[in-house]
Amino acid sequence: MADERMRTQHALKQEEEERKEEERREQSKAKARIAEEAYSLWMNMKEEERKYRRSLAFRILDFERRANSERSITPWIPTSPTVIHSTHSRSTLLTPPLNSAKGRRRTLEKKLVLPDWRKHQKNKNNLETKSAINSGTNRRPWR
Repeated sequence: MADERMRTQHALKQEEEERKEEERREQSKAKARIAEEAYSLWMNMKEEERKYRRSLAFRILDFERRANSERSITPWIPTSPTVIHSTHSRSTLLTPPLNSAKGRRRTLEKKLVLPDWRKHQKNKNNLETKSAINSGTNRRPWR
């Protein structure tokens, strides 16, 4: 009976090993099949990519991408709000200017002009003297 028990245990171990070996073989076959499918899919994708790169649609998109990368997003903006105003003819531009004030830079923004009390005072006095002269009351004695 002990021999029989040993034989059955040995037979069970052998069956277990055979079953495990069969599972390993099936797993390796499945892995090989999956790897082969992945490789064939990758090769198909590469072939489609080559076809697309030769197509007109890809060339158009590639041209647009290159054109967009070459030109800047925003146009050139001057560093200051000034510009050189030229009122000279072409011949005077070729010779150096005699008057340095002609080619001065002028600002594009309006200048802020604050009222000057002296100017207002001057205008007020001017109006008073004009009215006095017109009326004839404010005559100079030496004339």
